[in-house]
Amino acid sequence: MAQEDTLMQSIAKEEAALRFCDFTARDALEIGQILIRQAQADDTPILICIQAFGMTLFQYAFDGVTPDNFRWMRRKANITELYRHSSYYMQQVLMVSGKELSACFSLDPMEYDASGGCFPILLRGGGMIGHISVSGYSPSGDHQAVVKAIRHYLQKGA
Repeated sequence: MAQEDTLMQSIAKEEAALRFCDFTARDALEIGQILIRQAQADDTPILICIQAFGMTLFQYAFDGVTPDNFRWMRRKANITELYRHSSYYMQQVLMVSGKELSACFSLDPMEYDASGGCFPILLRGGGMIGHISVSGYSPSGDHQAVVKAIRHYLQKGA
């Protein structure tokens, strides 16, 4: 099995496991604060955006974040909103297919980006209600930061 297939399966398992009973603005705040502490520990300026129910519940930009981070984040969020999978999962789909985003899905690369950093907010027994996005690390680093923050939050019993 190709490395991309294995990684894609691993990401799918994360998406299945990292689900919330419910999700509130308070949850967004606490996850955002976890992401801030992680980035401070890594000394990495990042942009964080948590959206649910069609609203931005949390957003924070470190000093050093650029307008490019905002554009990347929006494009990654667009792919997650469209396909209901993390942007990193969709990156692996493209790698397995060997095609570009525009050739595989007929999407404008100025509006959509399949690279790590946007993870769906999924409810247990329900669907996707939003997403948590990070921009500032590498694509895999953005993905891992979000997964680590969600896992930490869910493990603490919130």
